[in-house]
Amino acid sequence: MTMKMTAAVLVGAGIAAATLVAAPPKKSSSSRSTKKAPKAEVQKVRSSSAKKAKKAEKAAEKSETRITREQAEAKKLVAALTTTQKTKLLALLNEGDAKALTSISGVGKTRATQIANARPFDKVEDLAGVRGVGPRTFTEVVAHGKSLTSRSRKSTKASS
Repeated sequence: MTMKMTAAVLVGAGIAAATLVAAPPKKSSSSRSTKKAPKAEVQKVRSSSAKKAKKAEKAAEKSETRITREQAEAKKLVAALTTTQKTKLLALLNEGDAKALTSISGVGKTRATQIANARPFDKVEDLAGVRGVGPRTFTEVVAHGKSLTSRSRKSTKASS
């Protein structure tokens, strides 16, 4: 195979061929002259690898930005909970069985299983990263957390 064909095969397979193409070719006993790959070809291979790397970096940054945005929204919702509500909700998420989890509005059997598989949660906000738990479901979970410590106020009559 010639140098050009080798570089094309390697690039097609996803291998960085820039260093392989630039390496000196093997010397054969019949020929003393060495052929080098043209500089333009080496730079072309390097630039395509660099473009792919930059594209991958941008995709990773986008997903990190999306996660950060979701976490920021989750933190805002959780900030409305008291410490006791956070503790009880976290205990429910980490230790609750399927029946307890499905008692939360918006959480069915499938989401309860996904939540159970994503355990343990360090913070209530971590629930936002579970697949299938979007902003709407997360809002309902936080609302359920608020109801965990709410007391029903009954009017007491003084007996005379």
